[in-house]
Amino acid sequence: MPLRPEPAQTLTVLPGRGDHAAIEAAFAAALTDPGAPVPDGLCAHHGGRIERRFAVYRNNVVASLCEALGDLFPATQRIVGQEFFRMTARAYLAAEAPSDPRLNVWGGSFPLFLETFAPVAGLPYLADVARHDRAYVECYHAADALPLAPQALSAVAPDDLGRVRLTLHPAARIVRSRHAAHTIWQFSRRTDPEGDLVVPEGGEDTLFVRPDMTVTSATLPPGGAAFLLAIDAGETLEAAADTGLADSAGFDLGTVLAVALSTGAFASDVALAPA
Repeated sequence: MPLRPEPAQTLTVLPGRGDHAAIEAAFAAALTDPGAPVPDGLCAHHGGRIERRFAVYRNNVVASLCEALGDLFPATQRIVGQEFFRMTARAYLAAEAPSDPRLNVWGGSFPLFLETFAPVAGLPYLADVARHDRAYVECYHAADALPLAPQALSAVAPDDLGRVRLTLHPAARIVRSRHAAHTIWQFSRRTDPEGDLVVPEGGEDTLFVRPDMTVTSATLPPGGAAFLLAIDAGETLEAAADTGLADSAGFDLGTVLAVALSTGAFASDVALAPA
């Protein structure tokens, strides 16, 4: 006679046990806190121990979230290793659980978390590598828009160029670093890195763009990041150029514009500030 399978043990909310919204909130909070007790209003069917069942469910949720964070920060994870990253992810999860059902939104504060996470104090560039990972994700999921054509500025009268106001493309992201974080990030994202990593001296500023729906990145020339951030703040070309020059004596407007225009860093709208 064939054996009948035992019914699966499940977690159920008992009716009449307090406010349902409060139970949901307590349930969600307890999922990411290993020390939290089982929320009131839960029971396990078929005689199962609710503590054991909830612990299994909690472990599955935490493991899934840690894996999701690793998918969002692949270069960061590759640098420290999967096991160490999962430990770090658990610490981050305890500090900041997801508040949005879209997991790609989670992790925005992870680079800032790494800056004060003592176990990675010996890797001062790691937080900036994480910022590159984050910028890649944001660039990938950002809204689309027509980029400014490289020849568009040629239609502006030379005397009016300084008054031009441009807009960064919605997908454009800029990361500034005191370290060669872009070089490290690029190397760490490679599935089969060959050769030794050669890290240049000094910091690097990175521009992320998404031409043809593919995320690409480029190291910006001196003063380029300051210039583009000034453009994003609403400055005219002339004022933004002054900002770029103040940031670096090596700033060259033509070089920076060539990089930005060729990569589609600007949206298509062009405006003139009042004379």
